[in-house]
Amino acid sequence: MKENKSRNVIPVGIFFIVFLVMLILSTAISAAYFYFETKNRTDEIEKYTRNFSIPLAEAFANVAELSYHDKKHEKLKKLFREKIQANIITEAFFVLSDGKIVVHSDSGIEKELKGNIATDEFAYNIDLIMLPIWSKIDHAQFMDYHVYNGIKKLTLNKEIIKIIKRYVYQKIDVSGWLVTRAVFVNGKPVGCISFIISKDRIYSFIIEHFDNTIRLIIILAGISFVISLMLSIVIFIRYRSIRRKKHPVVPKPIKDGRGNINDLNEIKLKEAIRIKNSPAKIKKVISAGKIFIKDAISVKDK
Repeated sequence: MKENKSRNVIPVGIFFIVFLVMLILSTAISAAYFYFETKNRTDEIEKYTRNFSIPLAEAFANVAELSYHDKKHEKLKKLFREKIQANIITEAFFVLSDGKIVVHSDSGIEKELKGNIATDEFAYNIDLIMLPIWSKIDHAQFMDYHVYNGIKKLTLNKEIIKIIKRYVYQKIDVSGWLVTRAVFVNGKPVGCISFIISKDRIYSFIIEHFDNTIRLIIILAGISFVISLMLSIVIFIRYRSIRRKKHPVVPKPIKDGRGNINDLNEIKLKEAIRIKNSPAKIKKVISAGKIFIKDAISVKDK
């Protein structure tokens, strides 16, 4: 009886094996989706930022050259503020080769720096900002740059950030870009136009996409659980059907008048033996047969 009960239970082993396989497959699909989507999107954002910021720096360098000649910087300052308000750039400034600020997009920061970006060498990397001046490069430079003011922090686990840095986006720990262009006057570089652009868009996308991927894993895990359970039930029903065909159901034992347990065939055999050994019972059986035949066949005058 214990063996039959154990065989009528849903196959837990099959359920867990199927569920584990489907869970691993679901996780792999979600990870692949996160990898390819994040890689493509970050590359797209960086490419877009490069494509609009370099021509913008070239145009602003021409305006800066005219403002340097005329000693009028209101137009350049207005252009800076327009781009800041449109969230195209984070910070913009026109500085001379010694670091002196000519125009800055934020007057508050300009006051803190006391008119020279060299005052805060931690926030302003002079070597990178002045690179086109010192190397006399006549076109804009686009490079990764650590931004320390008003950046969006990644609200992800450090281990997850390490994995993303290693396999998805290697420059995730560099929080922005620097676009810098030398301003030439009479063929000589006198200063540079520089933009600092934070990677807020990339960080926002990675955080949102990571949350969506976690939700996808949970949904796929739920679907895997349901499918595994249904498959296990189908296997259980099919197995029980096959087992019943191979092993027909044996009738339950019946108790005789004395309380002894006998099966149906044994009871019939004992009853036949008693009838054979008892002439009175044989007569009863024969007379019962005659009455049955008499009732079944109509006899005339009988």
